[in-house]
Amino acid sequence: MKKSTFILMFICMNLALFAAPASKVIEEWEMLSEDEKWLCLLSEPFVCAQKQSLTTVNPEPKNKGRVSKGHLQNGWNLHSKKDVLNLVDKYKNDKWGDNRNFIEANAFYEKYPDYSIEEIATIECLELSQIISLYFYAETKDKMGAHGLFALDAVRILTVLRWSVAAGWLSETEAVETAKPLIKQILVSYDSWEDYAVHFALGWCYYTVYWGYDLSANQKSIVTEIKKYNTSTKSSRKPTQLISHDIKFPADNLNDSTILTYDDAIYHPGKDAEKWYLIRKGSYNGEKSLLASEKANYKSLLKEKSYIPAVAFLQAENLFGTENYTEISNYAKAFEKVKHKSYLYHEFYIWYGLMLLAENQSEQMLSLISNLENEKSYYYLNSFYKILKISEIMNNIEEGGLKNNSEYILTSTENYATEAVENLKIAKEQLPLKGDLQKIISVTSMFMNFHLFSIYSECAYMYYEARDLEKAIFYLEKAEENFALIDKSNTEFFNNEDIKNSKEKIDEIKNFVQKRYKKNENNDKDNIKIKKDLPKDVAI
Repeated sequence: MKKSTFILMFICMNLALFAAPASKVIEEWEMLSEDEKWLCLLSEPFVCAQKQSLTTVNPEPKNKGRVSKGHLQNGWNLHSKKDVLNLVDKYKNDKWGDNRNFIEANAFYEKYPDYSIEEIATIECLELSQIISLYFYAETKDKMGAHGLFALDAVRILTVLRWSVAAGWLSETEAVETAKPLIKQILVSYDSWEDYAVHFALGWCYYTVYWGYDLSANQKSIVTEIKKYNTSTKSSRKPTQLISHDIKFPADNLNDSTILTYDDAIYHPGKDAEKWYLIRKGSYNGEKSLLASEKANYKSLLKEKSYIPAVAFLQAENLFGTENYTEISNYAKAFEKVKHKSYLYHEFYIWYGLMLLAENQSEQMLSLISNLENEKSYYYLNSFYKILKISEIMNNIEEGGLKNNSEYILTSTENYATEAVENLKIAKEQLPLKGDLQKIISVTSMFMNFHLFSIYSECAYMYYEARDLEKAIFYLEKAEENFALIDKSNTEFFNNEDIKNSKEKIDEIKNFVQKRYKKNENNDKDNIKIKKDLPKDVAI
């Protein structure tokens, strides 16, 4: 779900429905099958918060699904029936959902029963989001019980299915059939509408702090919602109104979890948890999201907690792109007590290596590599070192060195570039990266292909001029292989004029070779590996 779409959607389970005149609402409702009714009712917290219809499987029958499709595409990055069914499949196979975070937090809690959360965060090298989950788990586990964040995930999946009907991607029958197993699971898990609704509400509190939104600002509205919905069905409501509480909840509650009431719906974080929630808010949403009274506290907390890897990474992250690479070594101390070398551990050192690369610090890079020789981040760092060696050769040329040693220049830079590409390939297999880091490494890898393309183009042309066609064709093919790996539209990182010049040289060689062997009808062209013309569309 889109993180910026933030409204603390509380307990809409008992919402009176006025999307249509009361008599029409009842008429629509009576036309639904039992399964359709449960799909509508159990997705009520999300659907009603969007002011959409509860009494029809299609929550947006009059608007051609435009709003629903917008939620799916912009908020969930879902664009087709296939995407929706893939999401449901991921959920069924425990590859999607916030409840996974709750289960992971429980595992850490049980693994280290005598340790503080900050100690666990250091030993396991937890990311900031994992620390947030751990604090929320520690303070709500007695309420949430075996359910965890199941209600939060379930409501959202059911809502996605209904939105997909509105968008025209699923038929009502398909949506209901897909939802049936989840509906059954919900109905045997909770004791009442109140129990289900409060579990969802607490789950939404988790969602709020996890993404760094302001929980305290919404406490007053939560209390208002509690008073609004904590009413008996025997009140003075008009009988034509459809109210969820008028429909009996099976109340099986097979897992014997704590049964929650509206009094349990408010989440009051402890002082330590509030500190970490503030760190999450400021770091994820930026200091602009902080109140004036929070900014000084936020900066103070970053200094106070900088001995914990997650915060040390945040501090170091502010230095990336600057020349203060020596300061990063101070934050590296936070990673020395780590026992489990998590993704965050490797991410820190890869960023560190990129900074040394940007500053041409080959000696420091070599020292860093020697300390991480058996780590998953090793091959990334080793590739950076090879790139630095190429840079050293190029700098030497610019300074007037290696004038008469073209063979050494070509051989050395080719070897270093090839090793860099190979190291990056191994690194990606051992430790796939995420986010900005993945993009940077992708561009770095492509840049090495561009470098090799340039080298091989020059070699091919050199041998072509010497009329050593066998070697010319050999290097031409290698140039072509690397050319295919270059994103020619990425003008931010590549000089397309250089690509154009190299391309023209290669075309000249290919045209010459083709004409040369065309004259000799007895020549077996299959023995000479000449590929089709390189792509003509080069971005200039």
